[in-house]
Amino acid sequence: MEGVVNAYDSALQMAWQQCCWPACVLIAQRAADYWIDKRRASFGSVYRAQELEALRNLGAHAVVAALDAEDEHAEARDAILPVSSVIRIAQSFSLYTELEDLVPEVIHQVALQTGAQRVVLLLARDDDLCLVMDSGVQGRSFYTEPPSLDNRDDLPRAVIRYVARTQQIQRFGLNAIHDNLLLDNDPYLNPPDTERQQKGTGMVVPLSYLGELIGVLYLEYALSDGVLDEQQTPLVEFLAAQAAISVRNIDLIDHLSREQNARSEAELRIKLADEELEYRRKMEEELNRLANTDGLTGLANRRQFLSRLKQRWEQFRDSRGSAFSVVMIDIDHFKAINDRYGHAGDQVLTELASTLVSVLRPQDHSARLGGEEFAILLDQQSAEDVRGVADRLRQRIEALQIELAGEVVRLTVSMGIAHADALDSTHEALLIRADNALYRAKHRGRNLVEEETVVG
Repeated sequence: MEGVVNAYDSALQMAWQQCCWPACVLIAQRAADYWIDKRRASFGSVYRAQELEALRNLGAHAVVAALDAEDEHAEARDAILPVSSVIRIAQSFSLYTELEDLVPEVIHQVALQTGAQRVVLLLARDDDLCLVMDSGVQGRSFYTEPPSLDNRDDLPRAVIRYVARTQQIQRFGLNAIHDNLLLDNDPYLNPPDTERQQKGTGMVVPLSYLGELIGVLYLEYALSDGVLDEQQTPLVEFLAAQAAISVRNIDLIDHLSREQNARSEAELRIKLADEELEYRRKMEEELNRLANTDGLTGLANRRQFLSRLKQRWEQFRDSRGSAFSVVMIDIDHFKAINDRYGHAGDQVLTELASTLVSVLRPQDHSARLGGEEFAILLDQQSAEDVRGVADRLRQRIEALQIELAGEVVRLTVSMGIAHADALDSTHEALLIRADNALYRAKHRGRNLVEEETVVG
């Protein structure tokens, strides 16, 4: 796989340097298809961005618009955080007991998971930052005697030292460095020779453990701007945190070996293990929360809702749970709102989500299934009470007055209700009945609540 990736990158760089835009389009398109076939949509998006840029240079604006629209739908469909695989990668770091084994693995995984062309790892040593490995464009280099950052002019030293001091991530487009004084004053990012002006994306990430600086990661992608985006920040932070833990473990073990103090080593290992377990537990909880939460509204996402619905339906089926109901909600004419107000229409979704939370009980489960579609799982309520809750929600939403672009927007919703029934073969059958009721409410004029019953 690495040989294929290197071949694509080399060919793409050569075509880009020669401004051969048709070749750039063809190579980037094939590279994107390659990664998508490998079920690595995030890597495919890197090459898709380069394909779009090359098409813009060719003046194929209609094609670009069509591909942009296609990519928006694909991203919404495929954006699933790989929690278990990321956790396994990070935990594998703890298996290494030597820096010369750990560091190449960290470099490899960061490059593989982010698509960065260059990954550099620097470690804090005696109040200084020393370069231990640079994946580079001419092959990887692991330094058994790490040079000081001060002796390297092929890195953004000012930015790296700023991140080391503040322990805050810096992400930037190298073709927009003049917008930031820190970047503009860095001789690597803004060299005196304007012919060396770079473009692309850079990210500098601190490696820290409980407030102690362990080192710094520098990621660079030279071909395109906006590649290392905000969506990758939690992933890179998590990998950096786990790398920091493993580096600190190795440093402590080396120190104890030099001191030859077996008792201190045992006590420190126990303390370190407890701290590490707690730290990993919190990080895994956060990743799981992100994987099950809708990023815009803060409600549960579709995956979490279906999981909860299946669990509740199985309890009901096995007679271990009381009756429950599902309510499907869809905003009427939401496309017209989006067409008129653009991304400002997202405020409509957040206002609706806030209304759900304010009306429902703490034990009720609400979620955004996607787009303008929401769902509620109501537990231990009669059919009459469920109808009352749904109609109260409908009226509260109808009364909302949302200000968008200086205008007051009113909205309505259509709802479909289905009550759990023993004749439902699966939890999905219950959801389909609720969706049928929602469709009937739409068909009968919208701003209505309809119920669906089981046909025996």
